[in-house]
Amino acid sequence: MPKPTIHAAAQPSRGEIDLYTQMQHLCDQAHRDAGLFSAYRQDLTVHDRSYLADDAQAGDCLLWVIKDCGTWLALIDPTRAIPQAILGTVGTRERIYLVDIERHTGKLAYGRIRAVDRQRAKDVVDSLHVRTDRVPRRVYLSDHLQALGLDQTVVPTDLSRISAERGQCAYLHFEGNLLHLLVPAAGIDRVLHRPQTNQRTTYRLEVTSSFGHAELHEISPAGFKRQLARMSGHPSTRRAA
Repeated sequence: MPKPTIHAAAQPSRGEIDLYTQMQHLCDQAHRDAGLFSAYRQDLTVHDRSYLADDAQAGDCLLWVIKDCGTWLALIDPTRAIPQAILGTVGTRERIYLVDIERHTGKLAYGRIRAVDRQRAKDVVDSLHVRTDRVPRRVYLSDHLQALGLDQTVVPTDLSRISAERGQCAYLHFEGNLLHLLVPAAGIDRVLHRPQTNQRTTYRLEVTSSFGHAELHEISPAGFKRQLARMSGHPSTRRAA
C-alpha cells in the first residue's frame, strides 16, 4: 500500500487556534447554552483528537456533530456511508458543523469550522468528492484484510482478539491454496484452504492504535518460521479450515 506524500507544512500564524482547541470551545459553549455534550466526552478528547492528529489531511472536509452525549466525526467521502448515516440520526437539538482541514503541522490540524443546518450538510455530503490522490495516513486492520481478500473468512474473527491492542502482531504466510495464520498473543496457529493461486508471500500485520489501525509489512518466510518456532511451546488452536 503506498505511503502518503509528506509535504512541508506551513506554520500557523501567531494567535491561530488549532481545530481541536476550536472544537473544545464549541463543545463547552454547546453544553452551557443547550446542555449538549453532557457525557461521553472521550468522543472529543480521545477519538476526535486522535483523528485530527493522525488521520486528517489538508483538503479534507469532515462532518462533525455535537450531541446530547458525545460527538460524531467523519470524513465526507461518497465511498463510505458513515456521514449519510450520521445525518440520518440527527434531530433538532444537535449542532452540525463542517470542518475544513487547511494544513497539518506536527500533531495539530488547522482550518475552519462552519456551523450549518442539516440540509446544507446533506447537500455537501451528497456532492463532495474526495480527491483521487488522497492516501490514508493510517489504515484500518479490516481494510488490509479486504485488500488481501480475507474479509469474508474466519481471519477477521481471529484478529479481533488483538485489534485494539497496540503493538500486537499477526503473521500470514500464503502459499498455493493455503494460508497459514499465526496470532502469537492469542495462541492461534491456523491453516486455511483458499482458492488455488500462485501466491507465495508472507506478511506481518501490526496493530498500531487502540482504534483498530494496523500496518502491513512483507517479511521473509524465514521470519515466519521463527515466529512459528517461538509459538511451539505454547498452547495453540492449530487446525485446518
